[in-house]
Amino acid sequence: MSELDKYIVSDYIYLTMVENGIGLKEHLSSGDYTFLDGVFFVSGAQRGAIYDTNSRRVFSVNESACKILPGMSENSEFWRKLEPLGLVTNEKIEPKSALPELLQEPSLQFLYIPAAKKPMT
Repeated sequence: MSELDKYIVSDYIYLTMVENGIGLKEHLSSGDYTFLDGVFFVSGAQRGAIYDTNSRRVFSVNESACKILPGMSENSEFWRKLEPLGLVTNEKIEPKSALPELLQEPSLQFLYIPAAKKPMT
């Protein structure tokens, strides 16, 4: 199995794992590469995930990648593979955190839409 398995999310990425105490990491870097704004890493019990909120893609990563991404293990080849996927850059950028926007509470709590029968003609 490869280190990076791609999973497409049809519409939205739900970040409920933050509320459950699982760490959501952004702007990870190694050597020349840095996560782009809107790209996050979450480590799970056996696997992890890279969430790209820019393109609505989710990448499942194995245990080895879960050690590489937070810097517990070095592997420049793995980071190089993330560049064509649009997840990292080797340019120097000033990171802007997207977490406050993602974690804000929605102001709309309830919406009522009445359903009416179509008039018979």
